[in-house]
Amino acid sequence: IKLENEDSASSKNEQHHNFVEVFIQLFAHGLFKELQRGIYKEYITEQDNLTTLRGKYLINENLKYNFTNSKIYCEYDEFSMDNTLNQFFLFALKTFLPFVKNKKLLKQCELVFDEVNYRHFDINNLKIHFHRLNARYKDSFEFALMLLKKFIPLFERDKKSFAFLFDMNELFEKFIGKIYQDIDATTIVQSEKNFGNLKLKPDIITASRIIDTKYKRVKSKDDLSVADKYQMFV
Repeated sequence: IKLENEDSASSKNEQHHNFVEVFIQLFAHGLFKELQRGIYKEYITEQDNLTTLRGKYLINENLKYNFTNSKIYCEYDEFSMDNTLNQFFLFALKTFLPFVKNKKLLKQCELVFDEVNYRHFDINNLKIHFHRLNARYKDSFEFALMLLKKFIPLFERDKKSFAFLFDMNELFEKFIGKIYQDIDATTIVQSEKNFGNLKLKPDIITASRIIDTKYKRVKSKDDLSVADKYQMFV
């Protein structure tokens, strides 16, 4: 994922509720930066019943629809923002909105697409052609697609990868805590407890025991740190 320094800085300055939100906000920052340079438009072929001639006169349609009125059925090219690329970005923004606390930036991007029709996309069968006029949007497109597909790492050459990073100590602690909560609903995960004048913050407290979890690769008892030994002894 290509990130500019200001993207990383803006992410650090914001209070995000979870790791997914960090990535969504980074996507929104990158997209909004390109939208400020100008929204992508392309010529779209339209057919409509108009009061004046525009583009190509359609003989069959005029005989069918305008036999008794004065309108002209035409086919013409409209330089429009309502194209497939912008429709995809609008779909992505609306998909990401429920997953973020701070919706301001995504809403700002969404407002730019006010003339774009919303449509649902099958992201597994999506093909968008990039050329010199829309190439600057390619990074934002690929970032959004990776988020939508929830990619897992693929460590092969020329394969795009996307990984969610977790603190394994915290994940293991919550995993063990959830198992105990299934057994005993009174189990508390991460809570401070007083032992006389001694304050401890055990990982897991049950009715009959206190549990501290560690996620470490240990080959023998000699690999245990002194701090870990003290904590287990307590």
